[in-house]
Amino acid sequence: MYVRDRHNRADPTAYRTLAVAGLLSKILVALLMLARLSHFAEGTGALPWEQGSARAGGQSAEQHASALLSFLRARRRAGRWPYVLYVDVVKAFDRVHPAALDEVLLRMGVPEPMRALLRTWRVGRLGAVVVNGVQLDPFSIGSGVPQGCPLSPLLFNLFLSSLSRFLASCPELRGAEALGVRLLRLIFADDVAVIAEEAAEVQAALARIHAWMRAWGLDISVGPSKTEAQAFPPSPAAAAAAAPLPTLLDLGGRAVAWVQLYRYLGLSLSSDLSDSVHSARTVDSVRAAFGRYFHGNEVVRCLPPGV
Repeated sequence: MYVRDRHNRADPTAYRTLAVAGLLSKILVALLMLARLSHFAEGTGALPWEQGSARAGGQSAEQHASALLSFLRARRRAGRWPYVLYVDVVKAFDRVHPAALDEVLLRMGVPEPMRALLRTWRVGRLGAVVVNGVQLDPFSIGSGVPQGCPLSPLLFNLFLSSLSRFLASCPELRGAEALGVRLLRLIFADDVAVIAEEAAEVQAALARIHAWMRAWGLDISVGPSKTEAQAFPPSPAAAAAAAPLPTLLDLGGRAVAWVQLYRYLGLSLSSDLSDSVHSARTVDSVRAAFGRYFHGNEVVRCLPPGV
């Protein structure tokens, strides 16, 4: 089943798939596979700590974004530059290769009976497109983890954990230090943020991530609010005295821009780390919601003008 994306209804690539399963299938997934696999992943450390989404005791998107903001502000107070590379994956859930996922689970030590059950669960899935209430002929789905299934976020997190470990193994990626910790990456579902102390490390991280994505059959989305980089000068004087940033970063021949403002998990991060832009956007959002509600409210429409 396809759900229309709110941004571009005429673009066939802007549609998202949703999994529709029966009651027995949902019970099997929730009570057996999800509970057992989650217990295994948390107990063995298969899920890296920097992944905050869809896990027991995990963070909300707001908490995750707030943690990054606190880290960046701590570096700024210490007079040190932080740089952040934000990476967006194209249709990440839909492009997980089944054999690659099975190999990841094998190397994590997931027992063969559980992996066999997961393989059986994935085989034979069908999809169908509904256009104006008319369902077209079903077709087989050979890749991806089904969106809308409670097990899919955990499977995707386990799959993406190999990227986290790959980045941690790269000697040229050192991360940045603040608040008594050294932080290299933060991940929330398919949103990846890589932190660096030098601008050159941002290009190195982008090259490493690009190589991993190509090896695993994924692609990086480039453009505004997608994959971009951001520098946070500790002061205006430091920004003026610093060497200019490279105009663009290179992603296999595609250009990735340095930006002054980025929206990370709903939080508007400006290069000066002020709250003004995010506060203004929040106020505008509340006003828009307020206007939509009262415009369609029958009671309010019947009130005399000026009330």
